[in-house]
Amino acid sequence: MDKKKSVSLALVIIWCINAVIWNINLLLDLIRGYASTGTLILHIVCAIAWDICAIAWVLSYLKSKKTQT
Repeated sequence: MDKKKSVSLALVIIWCINAVIWNINLLLDLIRGYASTGTLILHIVCAIAWDICAIAWVLSYLKSKKTQT
């Protein structure tokens, strides 16, 4: 009943790559400038969400590896 799923390294890498890509997208948008404040806020929120998810996956992966050894 207490069966836990291990976290795949490939999945962690994909989440981290997506977070980096979205942060680059936000940086480029900030450099180029925005026509709409709403779009800027949405991009910032999405970048923060990607970063939080990527960190959570990395921590979950590390915890999974620690319990397997």
